Amino acid sequence: MNMNNVAIDHLCNVVRRDFEEEFRDLKIYILRHKNGEREAALSKQKDQILEYVGGEHIYELLNNQHEKEISEFLGICVDKPDGFFNAFASPVYTAVITINMDRYISEDNAMQYMYHMCWHALRLMQKIKSGDIKLDKDQHIIAPKYDRLEITRNNLMADVFGAHMIAHKGSEDFIITLAKERSLETLSKVMHHTPSYYAFPIAHEACSLIYNDLKDTLKQSRKPISLIMEMAEEVALTYDDRTLKKWWEFAEMAQELAWMNTTPEDILGYALYSCDDPYLRATAHQIYENIDKQPALHTNVKTYNPFASREDNKRYHKTKLEDAFKAAISNVSLDGEAHHFLSAAKKMNNDLLKGHFSGWCSYAFSKAHDVYISEEHKGDLEYVTKTFYNSIERTPWETLHEISKLILKIRRQNEEINFPALLSLLKKADKYQPFAEGLEISPNNSSIPAFNNRAEGTGALHERLKNFTIPLKRSPEEKRIPDTAEKTQSERAKDR
Repeated sequence: MNMNNVAIDHLCNVVRRDFEEEFRDLKIYILRHKNGEREAALSKQKDQILEYVGGEHIYELLNNQHEKEISEFLGICVDKPDGFFNAFASPVYTAVITINMDRYISEDNAMQYMYHMCWHALRLMQKIKSGDIKLDKDQHIIAPKYDRLEITRNNLMADVFGAHMIAHKGSEDFIITLAKERSLETLSKVMHHTPSYYAFPIAHEACSLIYNDLKDTLKQSRKPISLIMEMAEEVALTYDDRTLKKWWEFAEMAQELAWMNTTPEDILGYALYSCDDPYLRATAHQIYENIDKQPALHTNVKTYNPFASREDNKRYHKTKLEDAFKAAISNVSLDGEAHHFLSAAKKMNNDLLKGHFSGWCSYAFSKAHDVYISEEHKGDLEYVTKTFYNSIERTPWETLHEISKLILKIRRQNEEINFPALLSLLKKADKYQPFAEGLEISPNNSSIPAFNNRAEGTGALHERLKNFTIPLKRSPEEKRIPDTAEKTQSERAKDR
């Protein structure tokens, strides 16, 4: 069940009141909408928006939002009220936020994300007021601009802040609920979402620890938001840059597999049983405990596996392309038809659009086909074989892997990926030219549609969360974190 207008309006008012009571110079505008109705919602609210201090800048920020269907903190508008007597008044900071109501199925989930985005707004306002962010003359709109590490650390603090706010309002189990949600997102296909920027799954133990230590103090505080801001910063200090970069590594590998339609159980199994990095194994175990799904046992993986070594994946790639060539040339030798080379190449191209790149050698197949039907070497299977293997050298595995990641990025942004679109991208760089030649043999109408049925929005993901139970606390001897793993999050928090 999705949130209705009345419920969302109530939550928006609660969140707005919480912040504006404690921070009088921060105003919050939240545009509520449903899938496909964002433009209509903005048009309906235009007159109301223009009544705000700096309303024209708020409307401009909303009207220029790049991605129309997501929930997002867009930035802050800084303005003074009109009129002669307001010339020396303090500026008003208006945070501009959008909420897609179809993305949430419970009040806690919707409210946590509102608090998450308001944390970003408050943080940005504080940086402006402190002078860390300089405003140019006549500049009224400030959008957040951070590097990758800052994005990850800020999202971690915002998630901790949101989880603590929900816990403070009575739903103390929400900390583990959010850990489950973020964990499942890391192992699933979710449009418009980059799990590597959301490291809460490795931090929820520290989040719970500091909340339990300070919840009584929090109940007595007259400025709960300020205190929870400090609590979120304390949790984030537990995780240095190296730890966050390791989280990126795990999340990006998991996402590669998820977008190849790999199950969460298989992803966790690959990470636990085929990875040499103790931190990545420990992270996989943490994710397993968060969602309480049993990892599949994988000891001899015969597929692409980003958690395995590059050498293992390159060997698998070579074996797969060799098997494909043996099958094609066997068919050619039986009936003398060259189309078997092109059929194999077209199948590989279709697989590539779906994220399955291991064994791709369409360029080599196209060259083998051309040689086989040429006047000089017509029917010469020995020369065809030599040409095939020589052509393989022009499409190295590392570059093929880059292309696969590019396709994943396009698909995750809910954009249709087809051969003409991919070709136009590949033709911009010389190193991609052989790959472009291999793709040109496929028909132009082949494509992978945007938001296919197997991908999910956050609302669908929340529905799946109902199937999970909060895992019981395990005794130390029951935990199966590898002996060589680093300290757990709670241990690191206690060391501080």
